[in-house]
Amino acid sequence: MKKIKRKIKSAPRKRPSLVVGFSGDDLPPAGFLAAWFDQQYGGPLHIRFPDAHSNTTFEARHTEWCAMMSQVLTEEDVAQWTTQMAWDHIQAVQIVSTSPAGSGKQDVVLFLARLARGLTLLTDGTVYDVGASHYFNPSDWSDRLLDAFHIEDHVQVKEEEHLLDGRQWFYTRGLAKFGLEEFEFFQPRGLPAGSTIDRLLDLSDRCVGQGKSPKVGEQVQLLSDAVNIRVVNHRTHALPDGQLNLREVQWDV
Repeated sequence: MKKIKRKIKSAPRKRPSLVVGFSGDDLPPAGFLAAWFDQQYGGPLHIRFPDAHSNTTFEARHTEWCAMMSQVLTEEDVAQWTTQMAWDHIQAVQIVSTSPAGSGKQDVVLFLARLARGLTLLTDGTVYDVGASHYFNPSDWSDRLLDAFHIEDHVQVKEEEHLLDGRQWFYTRGLAKFGLEEFEFFQPRGLPAGSTIDRLLDLSDRCVGQGKSPKVGEQVQLLSDAVNIRVVNHRTHALPDGQLNLREVQWDV
């Protein structure tokens, strides 16, 4: 009797943390990135090629933190990123964390961002932070040295107008990188946005530092001001690039 071979499902590809697009013909040698990293951050950045016959995929490691950097080679995949990002770059590199479980999330996220910053400057390209849904061009890195962890380098506050009820909707993007749910806040249209954005970033920074988010019904008082922040609701919201898990917060405006 002929044995029936079962199909073995391949493991799903891990979603990249960052994607770097550039328009040059070739990816700069990995040694260039290592030399740049060592000069900027002290290093050493170790490079390892899983396939000795290919220089399009390599592992970058610094102490316990590591990432796999892979150039997107197929025209189909490049076209997918080009369509999704709405950019003109003809090349793309995906950066995926391969750091071991238990590594500090802040350190891992900062390490990945440093690699992306280096590759952007070396290629004069553009970084797309997948979790934060935000783009960084070479000029954006002039005042973002990534010499230390700063929440605004990794978490963004988005703002949209709710036409039906006349409110402004603020929500964070990027907390999911730290295993946390995003925050949202509604305020009447026309009020200043700056203080709201700052407060949501301060709240995000506190939660990332503690490694947990407050539950519905709990209150948080930030060190930056004396306002009590209340978590009043939990919901999901669908966006074109995925689903957000949100915790609504309120404070006295």
